[in-house]
Amino acid sequence: MSRKACKKSPKLLIVAYNLITALFFSAWLSAGNDPMKALEVTKYKEKKKAPDFTLKNLEGQEVSLSSFVGKVVLLNFWATWCVPCRKEMPAIDTLYQEFKDEGLVVLAIDYQETPDKIKAFLEETKVSFPILLDSEGKTTKDYGVRGLPTSYLIDKEGFLIGWTLGDRDWASEDAKKLIKNLLK
Repeated sequence: MSRKACKKSPKLLIVAYNLITALFFSAWLSAGNDPMKALEVTKYKEKKKAPDFTLKNLEGQEVSLSSFVGKVVLLNFWATWCVPCRKEMPAIDTLYQEFKDEGLVVLAIDYQETPDKIKAFLEETKVSFPILLDSEGKTTKDYGVRGLPTSYLIDKEGFLIGWTLGDRDWASEDAKKLIKNLLK
């Protein structure tokens, strides 16, 4: 639009400005209303069953993912040497404490460390969700984990919803909104 045309029709400029502003704020607000986008959770495009596994917990008991059908699962791959993993653990525990009675399960899968090393870490960072041992790294490989921490959200029917790479503030309002929506 030329300067001459702008002078002749300022209303057109105002309409264009308002349209651009509305589109920008609409996109901005819709991203803020989607907790998956806010937490940068990558959604799966196709329905995919979560790979089942059976791993031992720190007490030596076997735990299978398939035993949690009917619950929402936050599956977190981590290690004690991973600084971002250590950072997000308290937030994961806060989320777990708030929603465990409503059907949220958190399973933290440690990548190839000894129980003694994990127990020493847990003395300084208390968490109440189960820690599972992936001593051989098979489950980590089955999930295609490329870095730590990596988390997966699994729906009540055992299907993968989405995944994250890197730490998240799982105690945030967006995380709480996301879990509430998944538990419905």
